[in-house]
Amino acid sequence: TLSSSSAASDVYKRQGKLSLEEVIDEISSGELFIGNDTGLCHVTEALGLPVIMFMGPTSQYYGFSPTHERSLYRYAQTACRPCHHYGAGECKRSEKFCLTKVPYTGIKKDADHILGLG
Repeated sequence: TLSSSSAASDVYKRQGKLSLEEVIDEISSGELFIGNDTGLCHVTEALGLPVIMFMGPTSQYYGFSPTHERSLYRYAQTACRPCHHYGAGECKRSEKFCLTKVPYTGIKKDADHILGLG
C-alpha cells in the first residue's frame, strides 16, 4: 500500500497472502493503484480511485482502458496488438513485445501528477 508520503521502503509484497476481500480493503485505503490490466485495476476504479494501468495484448479500442478521469494507461505500440478481441490470442512471436516493450519510464512523475504532487 502506498500513499503520497510513501518511500520505496514502504513497498512490500503481498502476493498470495491476502483474500480477495482483504485485497479490496487494502486498495480502498490507498490513493492510487499501479498495475497491469487485470480485474484489480477495474475494481480500483469501481472504488472511485485512479489507476496507472499497463496494457499488454488487450486494447483501449475494445473498452479495456481505465475510465476514471485521473487514470492513465501505458501500452506498447506493436503491429500485432491486440492479438485477439480480449488479448487472448496465442503469440506468434519469439517475445511478447506487447508486454516487454510497455514504456515504464516516467511512472513516478505520472503518479505524482495524479496525486497532485507535481
